[in-house]
Amino acid sequence: LGSSCERPKWAQRSRDTMPSSLKARAGKPSATEMKMQLAGLRKPLASTMEALYTKYHQTCLAQDPPLKELPVTENGINWKALILSLPTPENTKVLGCGIRRVLFKRADCIYDGIYRFHVERRDLTQAMFEFRDAYDDPYHHYKDKSFKDDVDTALRAAILPHLVQFKELHCKDSQMELVSHISGIALPWEKAVVQHFPVTFRVLLDSFLNENQIELESIKLEYCEEHGYKIKDAELKDKWRLYHRSHGQYRIISTDEAMEQDHL
Repeated sequence: LGSSCERPKWAQRSRDTMPSSLKARAGKPSATEMKMQLAGLRKPLASTMEALYTKYHQTCLAQDPPLKELPVTENGINWKALILSLPTPENTKVLGCGIRRVLFKRADCIYDGIYRFHVERRDLTQAMFEFRDAYDDPYHHYKDKSFKDDVDTALRAAILPHLVQFKELHCKDSQMELVSHISGIALPWEKAVVQHFPVTFRVLLDSFLNENQIELESIKLEYCEEHGYKIKDAELKDKWRLYHRSHGQYRIISTDEAMEQDHL
């Protein structure tokens, strides 16, 4: 009897008759297996991130009241690769000292319903990022057409000083207290909201776009740390601010009353 660890003769013959290219690959990962290994090192597909955003956005809005944040618990997403694909120097700034977890969270600004992915770093600080910025390449065209909600955010951010100034003008005797134009109740500064009234923000914006022959989605944006987005074209931003200052009308309402309004 031969040794128990000796290769059977039929197996030896099978190997001897293999082409040389297959002999060289014997015992090594297949092409499919190597692709799977490399996939784990790359950022996820844009379609994967779009589906993930939609999934978590719908989950948050399905609750009453809508959820302010939700931990992202998806497996197989290389968040580090995604974040490092963001434009420089935003990528390293967002990554910071490393990723502890990822949250889907309402953006920390004055606009409701705007959600973004947030990185919670190892030191427990957080940073918001826009996943679409990681796909600014010839195969994706996020920058060719801006998203309506993102443009709305940038336009409102541009005229925010007008709203703050309106609140300041209505403070009584330099006291941080205002009065609701609906109910007449006294409001502390943080409970007072400025609403576009009687001409709504949407009507005002549509008039501006028509006057300047601009489509909302064609307005180019760039990253803004404070509000998420800002208008890239400085001349257009100045035009919008001037138009808003000349035509905007407002009133003070409470945060509770604002929740019942169709527009701000």
